[in-house]
Amino acid sequence: MKWKETTPIPPNELFIAADSPAFRESVALLLMRGAANMRSLSPLDYVHRCRRLWEKTKTDKFYSRKILFDEILSGNADEFYCATFAEIHVETDATGTHWKEPKDYNARRKPLDWPRFWKDFYRGTPVDKLRELRVANFAKYYDNAIDFVHYSETNRDWLNGELEKLIGTFTKAKPV
Repeated sequence: MKWKETTPIPPNELFIAADSPAFRESVALLLMRGAANMRSLSPLDYVHRCRRLWEKTKTDKFYSRKILFDEILSGNADEFYCATFAEIHVETDATGTHWKEPKDYNARRKPLDWPRFWKDFYRGTPVDKLRELRVANFAKYYDNAIDFVHYSETNRDWLNGELEKLIGTFTKAKPV
């Protein structure tokens, strides 16, 4: 059966009972736009791939919503990922309007070592992309990001050191 944008998605053929309505809707939208065909996957294989990404993406009390993205639909990239998002609140003061996390969100997030994330999920170095995107008016921000990439590459345990300063020495679990 050839899938087209107008083809109805038969839930019983592609989804399992445990799939949430949000997952079904997110996948159905991608399928209706032709993402499975563009990846040369059957709809069932595409749904399985989406489910693995969905299940691997963790949520918490505030970052409780997920959405799937398949950049192949834009024609610009071949990236495929799942992201979480939260409702935000807006505060306005003398300095302007600020978009913030929910007021009672207290989870301490680890500093994100995004250069290592980049290497796990993208081809090439983030430095090349940063140089490509660099705009003269904002050069210092791009240069700071490039400096951080070099720091991350030369200080492999910087994140553990920063966390130990905050919460104490790590103990490694013994294998069971």
